[in-house]
Amino acid sequence: MIIFFCSAVIIIILLIYLFVFRWSISIPDYMAARHYRFGKPSSDKPLSGSRVVVIPSIDHLIMIDQRIQKSTLENISVLTKERQAMKISATLIWKTQNAAVTIENIKPEDIEPTFFKIIEAVIKNECSKMSVDQILENRSLLSKNLNYTLKETTDSWGITISSVNISNLTVVNDNFMKNMALPKQIEMERQVKLAELEKELTIELKDIEKRTKSKLAELEAQKVVGEEKEKVSTFLEKAEKERVKI
Repeated sequence: MIIFFCSAVIIIILLIYLFVFRWSISIPDYMAARHYRFGKPSSDKPLSGSRVVVIPSIDHLIMIDQRIQKSTLENISVLTKERQAMKISATLIWKTQNAAVTIENIKPEDIEPTFFKIIEAVIKNECSKMSVDQILENRSLLSKNLNYTLKETTDSWGITISSVNISNLTVVNDNFMKNMALPKQIEMERQVKLAELEKELTIELKDIEKRTKSKLAELEAQKVVGEEKEKVSTFLEKAEKERVKI
């Protein structure tokens, strides 16, 4: 009897230890968990900020982070319309909006790899239709297309995409970049020369205008003097005629 009692106590202590220390899992407030018992959810809503007992071979617990996440895919190799190799990086800001839907549709550890596959496929496809110059000038278009494609997928996962940013656009062939920049440099030099010529022309036109005004003023003055001389001459002629008549 004593042996049976001692065995029962040991079993109870062992069970308490297992339930409280070994099988009991604490779920932080920023995490959401789905508790499955015999393959079925034990509750309608995900658990958060509580403890749950997970019995091996009977229970299964899936947890997912509900905080804002940042995922970065570095140096994606792409080929442009001119068959030029480029390296592009993309940064994705996202958050689990509906943990129950997310857990039911995708494994938490598969979220980032799936994002990366979609991002890489979209970037490669879009860049193959664009020139290097267009890619460098229209990275916002790439971001917009990425956001649209990802949203179609993530809506069914209960995940919200906050932003997709394209960064670190690099052309592998340095000579191509130099050749591409050459026409722009020539155009800039042409614009500088045109600006200098325009400035010189403006100064010259102002000088011509100034000299023209001065000449007109001089001619006007000569005209006035001539008219006065003519009046004096006419007056003298009249006076002479009157004198002769008298």
